[in-house]
Amino acid sequence: MTRGTVAWLVLILTTAVTSASAENNFSVAPAHIVLNDIEFLRSGIPMTEWMAMFYNHPSEEGVDTVEAEDSDGVRPAPEYVPAEEFSPDQNRRVILGPMVGENILVNDRQLCGGRGNTQSETSIAANGDVIVVAWNESKGFYCTNHSTVGWGYSLDGGATFTDGGTLPGGLSRWSNGDPALAIGPDGSFYVSGISSNFNGMSISRGVAGPDGVAWNTPVEAVSRGGLIDKEWLAVDQATGRVYMAYGRSQQIEVIHSDDQGATWNSTTPARLGGGGIGANPLIGPNGEVYVAWNIGWPSASQRIVMARSEDGGGTFTSPVTIANLCAFTVPGFSRGQVPAFPSVAIDLSGGPQNGRLYVAWHSSCPSGNGDAYLSSSDDQGQTWSEPIVVNDDGATALQWSPSVSVDSSGNVNVVFYDRRENPGTGITNVYLAQSTDGGMTFLPNIRITDVASNWSSARSDISPNMGDYLTAISVGTDVLVSWSDARDGDPDAYFTRISPTASPK
Repeated sequence: MTRGTVAWLVLILTTAVTSASAENNFSVAPAHIVLNDIEFLRSGIPMTEWMAMFYNHPSEEGVDTVEAEDSDGVRPAPEYVPAEEFSPDQNRRVILGPMVGENILVNDRQLCGGRGNTQSETSIAANGDVIVVAWNESKGFYCTNHSTVGWGYSLDGGATFTDGGTLPGGLSRWSNGDPALAIGPDGSFYVSGISSNFNGMSISRGVAGPDGVAWNTPVEAVSRGGLIDKEWLAVDQATGRVYMAYGRSQQIEVIHSDDQGATWNSTTPARLGGGGIGANPLIGPNGEVYVAWNIGWPSASQRIVMARSEDGGGTFTSPVTIANLCAFTVPGFSRGQVPAFPSVAIDLSGGPQNGRLYVAWHSSCPSGNGDAYLSSSDDQGQTWSEPIVVNDDGATALQWSPSVSVDSSGNVNVVFYDRRENPGTGITNVYLAQSTDGGMTFLPNIRITDVASNWSSARSDISPNMGDYLTAISVGTDVLVSWSDARDGDPDAYFTRISPTASPK
């Protein structure tokens, strides 16, 4: 296709879509999206799918028609107005405990034409002093040369971060956020996200160097055939096999790659029974593969389940129910109930609880209040302990989106959003709960945000505004945390390092 032919096609398409939008009340994407994704025309993707990538037809309830089925990926929300006015003096800085490091802004806050103000729903991975954070990036819907998965990196252990800009592949390969990060045994990074407007999942491999992280051209590991949503990654540190678990039209599938993400067995995925969404995979000490997920979201009847594979993800056991849960809404969250997707971890410390599985989630039952819960298993996920409440506020405040990890000493670390200081408002902090006895009891919770966020006054131009999850990982005995933070009036990606052995400040 010649340059002149491409330009002619773009002119015709732009004219046709503009005319159609006026007649049918379409919301038209900025012209630069059409101009910058000429390569999408060359890709062979049907015209109707290409148009659906960037032109949304609102329903009477304001829900995009691409949401023919329940999904949790990111979408533009240019008309969102928070319930309250933002006041920069509302939340004062507090002095944190000696183990909590500085709260570090990860992303660039520059806008384009007043848009692109939201960086939320974070994932994190680390290899030595190199730390990568990824997030939902609203610039992908409004700004040139951006996609909806943003990322940043640190080469000094998290003391400073650089916004990495746009991943290779552009908007067509990173169309609807949902970032996930993982680390390989060779120290390489993997990042994944929704592609082709919920019709695929892309993944890219990155290698760190003295100037940052270089990502290869993304591979669409999963492609058409139902609405594809909410993936997560796990890497077998012994073999290097990369696993991706995701939902396809409320059906959990698991695929793998043995060549660092270049090719995948996506034509023959393992399909896990029971339906659901929010799959989170985990590798056991002997290469077994565990996957936890939510069955029932977003209905009133939901449960957290887990299945296990002993053959490298080829087949899985029937799902075992860990707990039934009750969904709840969070004031200031822009999209109904916050999904109760499970977070998973395993003890590989070699200590007394070596091999113990942990799953964390949030629920409003049985306590009657929104709390963070944890359960554990010592028999490869066949039976589970009675869930315990992780947060210790003992009040009616909400806690949600817990992320669990286990450090090299076997300590269990759970990080979550928390409203104990101002119950009933949108004012939110992030807390850590640590257990030194295998998740049986927890030490007093520790606040890790030095400035609170008021999500009821946070501006945002995507949905969901704060995202569906935060992520924390344990590295040695430190806990590295990434979260969505609205202290400056709109969502940003933030980072801190928690060092339990740190000396007083």
